[in-house]
Amino acid sequence: MSCLLAAACSAAPAGKTETQEDFSDIFDTKSDAFSRRWQMLGAIESDKPQTIQYANPPRFRAFTYNAVAGDTLDIKVHSDDGDTMAWLLDSSKNVVASNDDSDGTTDSHIVAAHLQTGSYYLVVREYNLQKATFVVTAQRTNTLFGCNVDADCVAVPRGCCRTGWKEAVASGREGDYETALACDPQQICPLYVINDTRIPLCNSAVGQCEMTQPFGMHCGGFIRNAHQCPGEYNCRLNRIPDVGGICVPATFQTCGGLGARPCDAGMSCVDDPADGCNPSNGGADCGGICVPQ
Repeated sequence: MSCLLAAACSAAPAGKTETQEDFSDIFDTKSDAFSRRWQMLGAIESDKPQTIQYANPPRFRAFTYNAVAGDTLDIKVHSDDGDTMAWLLDSSKNVVASNDDSDGTTDSHIVAAHLQTGSYYLVVREYNLQKATFVVTAQRTNTLFGCNVDADCVAVPRGCCRTGWKEAVASGREGDYETALACDPQQICPLYVINDTRIPLCNSAVGQCEMTQPFGMHCGGFIRNAHQCPGEYNCRLNRIPDVGGICVPATFQTCGGLGARPCDAGMSCVDDPADGCNPSNGGADCGGICVPQ
């Protein structure tokens, strides 16, 4: 077990040996070795847990992470049925931090501080190369995104290429964010443009601005920094006002209930807070609302 720039790490249990890995072929996506060893799963974003089904081959699963200068990235890889291992690599394939077992468990936990602007790779595998389910969570902290309430956050174009994606930054730090990106004036950017419908909110639990999908997010309630739904959404409140509710558009798909109605692809069924029926408290036939996954 090795652990660089990492907090919350502990020595490997007795009887386990440290595993040395070679990551030199991570970018050779056209080689046979790459397909046997790697599966790239896309980007991982702050506070957006991802569940993956691990099986060997390929040996590794990997995510990309686009850092901004000053980022601290807290990574946790949890499994109920496996023994996780994790590495954070920089754009030159160097291991920035790694961890096998942490916090008295076989989960992996890395805290990498003072990252530089650029691409990083989070790489995971199962210690014994056995099938397992992993839940991967990454939480970024950076003063550029610090907040206390939603009004502290504003949306700006994300990254150096104007592709429509937005980033939530602290109000008044927009210029600092642009500077931290250190954009190359000759950078070649993709031609596509997307419509990012997310809104900037403050995640009060960690004091960081985040872009959030409004459909299905928590709203109202007697809590600190209660989120307000944007204009085209309404807060569908629980019958107990201080609990709050979820943001929904004027029309939405229902699910569950006696007919066990499924949601369309890309949607998941959550409890309808306004129906007075709680599936966690004896309401086996409660209906629900389909929200984006």
